[in-house]
Amino acid sequence: MRLVLAHSAEGRQAEPDAKHLTDTPPEITILDDAPRLRVLLCENDAVMAASLKELILDTPGMHLVGIAADADAAAELAREHQPDSAILDVRMPGGGGPRAARLIRVGAPNTRLVAFSAYADRATVLAMLRAGVDEYLVKGVDDGDLIEALRRSGRGRVSLSAIDIEELLAEVVEMLGVAEAERDAARASLLERNGGAAQQ
Repeated sequence: MRLVLAHSAEGRQAEPDAKHLTDTPPEITILDDAPRLRVLLCENDAVMAASLKELILDTPGMHLVGIAADADAAAELAREHQPDSAILDVRMPGGGGPRAARLIRVGAPNTRLVAFSAYADRATVLAMLRAGVDEYLVKGVDDGDLIEALRRSGRGRVSLSAIDIEELLAEVVEMLGVAEAERDAARASLLERNGGAAQQ
């Protein structure tokens, strides 16, 4: 934030006049040029959208660039405004949060994606993480946690209970194991085909 004093007619800053010390002081113009975090809100529930809108507008240093009620609108607004962060509902029309996340990743790759959902099951969390969200928060967390997640840079956290986290990690390990087994099988098949061709 910068303070600018009014200038005299000659273009110089007005000099104080001893005879007019009791007069009204020079006009001060406040220019708020501090950078603000631009946030896109993607939420189809009207009540929740209104609550989150109020939270963002009431938080210093934040600017709401738009509200989207479906995945296509979310992608369009993200491409247009290139927000710093986006709040994504998981269950929204047009393909849900996963599709919205993938579309935003294409149109606004630098946008930080924060999934904000009432659902904490492993399938939903994994679907959003695979789609590219940076953080997953379950509705009901403190407002401060959500604001912190929007401001944070890099990968954040998954807000689940300890049991849910343990089960999620087990599923991720299993998923990685399956992917590794499929890769090994594909490599073995390729080597077998190449070996057969060499023998011929």
